[in-house]
Amino acid sequence: MTLENIKDERYSRNEAIVAVLTDLGYIERLGYGIDRMFAAMQEAGLPAPEFAETVAGFRVTLRSAGDDLVSAQPQEQRWHHAFLNERQEAALAFVRQHGRITNSDLQALAPEVHPETIRRDLADLVDKNLLIRIGSKRATYYILK
Repeated sequence: MTLENIKDERYSRNEAIVAVLTDLGYIERLGYGIDRMFAAMQEAGLPAPEFAETVAGFRVTLRSAGDDLVSAQPQEQRWHHAFLNERQEAALAFVRQHGRITNSDLQALAPEVHPETIRRDLADLVDKNLLIRIGSKRATYYILK
């Protein structure tokens, strides 16, 4: 794999690690992340990702459109530039319609997705300050921040 073919090639050094990470839901499809980076940047009207070799591997640089990192979008669309996956966008739409979402609700929206991936999607929305987690364990639900 080289910087020139990184977008087109799918490569893993350790197939066993890839298999385990896939089974645990940490990887959906080998090489899909790079394609998603390019698509998200293009959709947002931003420059393509830049890849550079380093001593230990490579570095990815994602550039913004300017110095203003706060969106001027209305509150309803404040997550437009948050680079969310389809499940996360569906989760936010669900919360807007129903007022809250649970892990089970999102699992029902994406039944083919591993439960750990669903948990990480919701945790990521909390980390991005888009949702607030209420409760714990089975009583947990999420609302818009």
